[in-house]
Amino acid sequence: MAKKTLEHLSIKRAEGILTKTLGLMFKKNVDYGLLIPFRNESAKIKIHSHFVFFSFHAIFLDSEKRIVDVKKNISPFSGQISPDKPARYVLEVPADKIDIDETDLSIGRKLEL
Repeated sequence: MAKKTLEHLSIKRAEGILTKTLGLMFKKNVDYGLLIPFRNESAKIKIHSHFVFFSFHAIFLDSEKRIVDVKKNISPFSGQISPDKPARYVLEVPADKIDIDETDLSIGRKLEL
């Protein structure tokens, strides 16, 4: 399967505490991005890749869904990852599903999700 840009990738929204907590953990063959909302916009958001068995990108968004930070190619079983600026959402995207260099992920860009 050829890599896509973010605009061509299906996005699912994590609903419910369990889905939000698990994120991409324990999943296989993920072919979508997962949008995880947090309770409030905060710079103290922390994610990890424990029990995520593939590399992924974390795109942090503010309450208006503007990109505030991008962490590329997070390896499986990595420790805490936090945005450099306050975020309200994180979009977790499997690294093998999008061509990150062909996708405009500039800080300040608003994503239509």
